[in-house]
Amino acid sequence: MIFMRSSKVLAASALLLGTTSISLAQDAADIVFTNAKIHTMDDANPTAEAVAITGNTITYVGDKAGAEALIGDETRIINAYNHLMVPGFIESHSHLLVAAAAISGVVGDQRDSAEDIARKVTEYAEENPGDWTIFGTGLAATLLQSDAANRKVLDDVLPDRGVVLLDETNHNAWVNSKALELAGVTKDTPDPAGGTYVKDANGELTGVIQGSPAHIPVINASKAVTPDRLAAAMPQMLEIMTSFGFTGVIDMGFPLGTEAGYQSLVDLDNDGKLPLRASLAYMFNTQELGNKVLSTIEDFSKRYKSEHVWLDTLKIIGDGVTENFKAYMFEPYLDHDGSGAMNSGDDFTREAALKAADMGFNITTHCVGDKCNALMLDIYEEIRAAGNEDAILSTTHSWWVRPEDRPRWAKSDIITQTAGIWLFYKPEYVTSLGEERNNTEQFPMRAWEDSGAVVALGSDYPATEGGLMGLNPFNNIYSAVTRQLAPPLVGTVGEKHPPLEPADQVLTVEEAIRAYSAGGAKMMGKFDEFGSISVGKKADLVILSQDLFEVDVEDISNTDVLLTMMDGKITYTEPSIAAGALSDPKIRYPWQE
Repeated sequence: MIFMRSSKVLAASALLLGTTSISLAQDAADIVFTNAKIHTMDDANPTAEAVAITGNTITYVGDKAGAEALIGDETRIINAYNHLMVPGFIESHSHLLVAAAAISGVVGDQRDSAEDIARKVTEYAEENPGDWTIFGTGLAATLLQSDAANRKVLDDVLPDRGVVLLDETNHNAWVNSKALELAGVTKDTPDPAGGTYVKDANGELTGVIQGSPAHIPVINASKAVTPDRLAAAMPQMLEIMTSFGFTGVIDMGFPLGTEAGYQSLVDLDNDGKLPLRASLAYMFNTQELGNKVLSTIEDFSKRYKSEHVWLDTLKIIGDGVTENFKAYMFEPYLDHDGSGAMNSGDDFTREAALKAADMGFNITTHCVGDKCNALMLDIYEEIRAAGNEDAILSTTHSWWVRPEDRPRWAKSDIITQTAGIWLFYKPEYVTSLGEERNNTEQFPMRAWEDSGAVVALGSDYPATEGGLMGLNPFNNIYSAVTRQLAPPLVGTVGEKHPPLEPADQVLTVEEAIRAYSAGGAKMMGKFDEFGSISVGKKADLVILSQDLFEVDVEDISNTDVLLTMMDGKITYTEPSIAAGALSDPKIRYPWQE
C-alpha cells in the first residue's frame, strides 16, 4: 500500500527497467537523487532509480527521466553513482539514554579479564578525576559468572570511589565495595524479586549483582549515571547513530535519569538538533516501579512530546536473561536451580498490560525465556479478544520459543522484535539448557516471516554483543541471514561455529532490511509516515557503499553508510566525501569519479 497525503496524486504510468514512476503533481523539487539502485520496501513499487523530495516529503519515486523533469534552477542534484539506496534504518530496540552514559564511561571488551577491567578502571579514574561513581559497560557475561569478578579486585585499584560496571546484557553488574556502601547494600540485604546480590561460600558479597531489579537501585543510589553527564554525551551518541544510517530509534527505557534524558531529546528536537525520530517506551521491572509508571505514563506522554519525539508505549521487563539463569523457562536449568520467573510476577504483569491497553497505550515486553514468551502471548491474545485491535503489541528479544508457539505472533497481530547480532551458537547455552532446547527454540525467524508476523530488528545497544559493533546494522543483517557470528566480532565475542540451530530459520537480505525499516516503522506505529521510500512519506533514507543484494554474504559487514537523510535533511555524510559537495545545488557527490 502507498500512503498519499495529497489529492494531486498522479497515477503510476511509466515503466523503465522494472520500475514504476509515481509522483505528486508539483513544481520543481528541492532535492533529486538520480542514478541510484533503490529498494523501496514498498510492495507496490519495489525498485526505482530516482527520488525527488520537496520539503521533508518524498514527491517522486521512479525512473531517471521522470525525476529530471522535476529539476529546477534551485534543485539540489545528488548523483548516487549506482549505489544502493534503502529506507532509513530504525533501531527498534535501544537504550538510548544509558547508551549515552556508556560511551562516556569505561568501555569493556568481551575478551577482557578481571585484571584488564581493573586496569581500564584505573586509567579512566586518572583521566577523569573526581569523587563521582564510575560507570562502565560491555563486560563479558561469562566474566561475571566466574570467581574472578570480585569486588576486592576493584577495591584494590579504587577503594574510595564507587565503581559500577554492567555486562554485555545490562542485566548483571560488577561493583566495588564503595558502590555497595553508597547504596546501603550489605550481606544482610534481602534479594529483590528478579535480582540477586551474589555471595561467596562464606556468605560475603562478591560484588556481582544479577538482575536489573537488584543492580539499578545501586546505580541510582551511587549516582553512577547522572542527568548532566547523560545530557552531555547524548549528541555524540546521536552522531554515532546517524553514521550507521539510523533515522529512527525506539528507546526501550532504563530507570536511570529518565526524565532528564527524555527532556534532553525534546530540547534537542525543539532546537532543530535531533537527527532521528525517537519513540519512547516507559519501562518498569518491579511491581513498585510498575505502579509508579502506570500512574505517571499519561502525564509523561503529554510532557515529553515534540515533532520527532513521542511516548506512547509501556515497556515491561518480563524476565531476565539466560546468562543469569533468570530467563523464564518451562523446564528447569540444567546447571542451576530453578527455571526463572517474571520479575514482577505473572499476575501483576498481566494486570499492568491490561490496564495499559485500556488506557490506550502500546505494550512491549522483554521476553527471553520460552515461558515468558508464551505467557505474554496469552496476555496479548486476551487483549485482542477483548476487542482491542489498535494497541501495538510486541515482544522484544523473543529468544527461546517453543515450536508450537511460533504461529501465535501472526495470528494475533503481535510484532516480534529481536537482534540479529545474537543469532550465533553459544556452547554455554547447551550446558544450561541442553541440546534439544538449544537446537529447536532459538529465534525462529523463518517461521515468523512465513507466518506473516511483522519482524523488527534492533540491537538492544548497549546491552548487546560487541559494543558499538553490535549496534552496527550490517553486522545484525549478516547474522540474521546466516545465523553465525558476524566476521568483525569473531575472536572478540566468540569463535566461528556452524550456523545456529535450527539452521533453516534465516531471513533473506531483503527481509532483514525490511525488518530494519518497515518493521521498525510499524512497531513505532508510523508506517503511514515512513519506513519505505514511497510518495507521500517522509524523506528518511540511506545510501550505502555496496549493494547488499549483490555482494557475497561474507562481505555484508564491510558495508559503510555514505549518506543518511531524515525528514529531508542530510544528517550524515561519509567523511571522505568532500565537505562542500552540497554547498552548490549543482555539485554532485564524487563517490566513484
